[in-house]
Amino acid sequence: MLNTAVLTSVASIGILAVAGAWSRPVDRLGWRPVPSGLQRALTDCRGPLYNRYDEGGYLIWFVREKKVFIDSRQDPFPADMVQSHIRLEISGDYSEVFSRYHIGCALAAEGSPLAARLTSDGWHPASTGGAWTVFSREMNTP
Repeated sequence: MLNTAVLTSVASIGILAVAGAWSRPVDRLGWRPVPSGLQRALTDCRGPLYNRYDEGGYLIWFVREKKVFIDSRQDPFPADMVQSHIRLEISGDYSEVFSRYHIGCALAAEGSPLAARLTSDGWHPASTGGAWTVFSREMNTP
């Protein structure tokens, strides 16, 4: 009986500690998976967002206000959409995909073919953070 009470108490304390840590990030840890400027640019983005497959999960968790274009869950996305995304990331040719999905802004990896193409086509870099840049069709005004 004593062992059960101790185990239950320790498990409860552990669950509460983990829940508390997840609900309120500890600033002193300095862990910012999505920098605040980048998060703000994504939240302020007008129109649907384009993002890479690799960043979709981060965005779902850390930028909850913005619906992602694609993420690493396979089931919700049709095969032709995933294949179009792969071709876009390899070539940088975004026009067909952006037109089909009415994309208003894009999260692109720095140095990627997409980032180079968006820059050359006059898209505005709204914010950069880490290895990413948010591009928009229009200049964001405060």
